[in-house]
Amino acid sequence: MNNKVFGEVKFNSGWETKITIAYNSEEYEITLRADAYYEKDGITAEQEEAYEDFKRKQAKVMSRIENAVNGLEDGSNFVPTMLLFKRNGDYGLVFNNKWDIEDGLVVCINSELEILSPDQFF
Repeated sequence: MNNKVFGEVKFNSGWETKITIAYNSEEYEITLRADAYYEKDGITAEQEEAYEDFKRKQAKVMSRIENAVNGLEDGSNFVPTMLLFKRNGDYGLVFNNKWDIEDGLVVCINSELEILSPDQFF
C-alpha cells in the first residue's frame, strides 16, 4: 500500500517500511511501523499526524532522545531498531540492548520524553 505520509508500506501485523535515522552521529536503518490489528484497518489519521510532526521536529527530537539515553548508566549499549506509532498517535523509538536483546527500552516521544521498558509501552 502507498500511504501519503508513510510512503510504500507492507502489512506484517502492522504497516511497516524502512527508514534511516541519525543517532549518536551514526546512521541506522530502522523499521517504521504503524500499528494495525488487521490489514483492512489501514493507517489512522492520528498516526499520520504524529509521523508528520516527528519528521518536522526530527533533529530536535533525536537530540533529546540521545541526551536521555546517553544519560543512562549503560546508555551506550542501546541501538535504535523501530519507530512505532500506536493507533491513537502515541509513538516511541524502540531500542535493543547490544548485549541482551531481552533488555531493551522505548523512549516515548510526547511533550516530555519518558523511558519505558518494552513491556510497559507495548
